[in-house]
Amino acid sequence: MNAYRTKLMLLALTVALTAPVFAAALISTPVETMRVYPNPWRSDRHAHFMVTFDGLPAQAPVRVFTLSGHQVRALTSDSNGKIFWDRTNDSGDLVASGVYLYSVSDSQGQTSIGKLAIIR
Repeated sequence: MNAYRTKLMLLALTVALTAPVFAAALISTPVETMRVYPNPWRSDRHAHFMVTFDGLPAQAPVRVFTLSGHQVRALTSDSNGKIFWDRTNDSGDLVASGVYLYSVSDSQGQTSIGKLAIIR
């Protein structure tokens, strides 16, 4: 098995094993109420909408990753606990269709992980 496939399998296993634990026990109330919408984002229905992360603590860092673990974008919530993501990567290019993982951290260092789909 090559290193890429092993890393992908380990990442998927880690997300599958840790996400319920984070959501149930470790995350403070503000991050538990977080919403990401529209999810999935579809070009035929949501072309004029950005992906919105809502219900975050102020200044919460959010990182978006590919399923292979490469960071796509690093974002920070505003004072209202929102982020409007234009579906671009850190270089400014539009991301491809696919499933992305996001991680949100609170001020105590706890992290929540979720999935987001982009359909072009």
